[in-house]
Parts: sequence; structure tokens; C-alpha cells
Amino acid sequence: MESSLQRTGRSIQDIYAAHADRVYRVAWLYMKNRCDSEDGVQEVFVKVYYFDEGTFAVSYYVNLPSGGEPVLCYGYNSVYSTLSSGHEIVSRIEDPQALQTRTHTAPDGTVLTILYGGSQAFLYTYLDNSFFEEEITASGSLTDADLDYLADFLHYQNIGR
Repeated sequence: MESSLQRTGRSIQDIYAAHADRVYRVAWLYMKNRCDSEDGVQEVFVKVYYFDEGTFAVSYYVNLPSGGEPVLCYGYNSVYSTLSSGHEIVSRIEDPQALQTRTHTAPDGTVLTILYGGSQAFLYTYLDNSFFEEEITASGSLTDADLDYLADFLHYQNIGR
């Protein structure tokens, strides 16, 4: 299979040169030290190299309207043409039987399945060209209103376009 970098005609060096400073600054905001920030930059570009075109992972924090500590969200999108085990997130579910399940329809019409319990939740959906899954980790328990807010945070129909 042809790698995504070969398909786009860009080398990893070109992508690194264009984005490394910005990625480092974002890593520094969260890590507050040089060594960990450099490790974070390395992890980002290792994933850029290995993911096929359209497959990506993203990590970000969300401040909930209810207050408290920011919630960590880690999303992974896998295009259907890419073989993926789903281990990016599914392997982090320690006891699936302990989680509750419900569905939610996002404002753009995307139907999501949400597994949740306590301070952790997982949401996933099948899109036109890919499968998107997200792990959500909070410092305290997540309410239904928190889950709805987080599920509505992304515009799922824009993923892969």
C-alpha cells in the first residue's frame, strides 16, 4: 500500500519543517518542560508518518460549562480502506460490562454511541468514509449534560472532507 506521504508528494521532513514549531508550542503549554515537549513533538510526527491519508488521531482539552478541570479528549479516525484494530481506544476499556450505553444525535445529524461510567466515556460513530472513536477522561464524574456537550463539540460530517 502506498503511504499517505507518497500520495501527497510531501516528505515527512517538509511536514515537520512546516509544523514542528507550532506543535512544540502547544506541547510546551501543557507539559511545561523541554524534554517532555520534545517527546510530544516526536510522537505527533511518528503518527503522521504511520497513518494513511484520512486516518488521524487528535488530543485536546475541553472546558465544560459546568466548570471544574478541563476534560481530556482523545479522538481517532480510521478510514475504511485502512486496516485498523481499534486498539487506539478500545484497549483502554478495562471493564466494558461496568459501562452504560446510550446513543446521541449531534447537531449535524451524526448518530453516536456513547459508553460511559464515572469519569470516563467512549463515543464512536460510523461516518461516510471512516470510523471515529473518542476517549474522554475527566477528573470527576461526567453527567449526561457533560456527555451531550462533549458529543456536540465536533462537527463529525466535516471529518474526512
